[in-house]
Amino acid sequence: PKVDDLLCGGMVNEVREAFAEAMSSVVQLAADHPIASTGSIGLLCTIPYTRAEEKCLVRSGLVHLLDKLCSLGSHR
Repeated sequence: PKVDDLLCGGMVNEVREAFAEAMSSVVQLAADHPIASTGSIGLLCTIPYTRAEEKCLVRSGLVHLLDKLCSLGSHR
């Protein structure tokens, strides 16, 4: 379900916070082990995100990680 579907439960903020924490953890792990995490990085790049989730992805460091990985690939 989408986060907006949880409005009646009053848990939108908690779900968004948990999502942000999970994304930050996954991105940190991927940054520490980029070769082993290629599948996870690819999956994170293909999931359709809402505007609110996109902001979270930037804060999680995913955009920075992708930029770093792309620049490494261009030096070859």
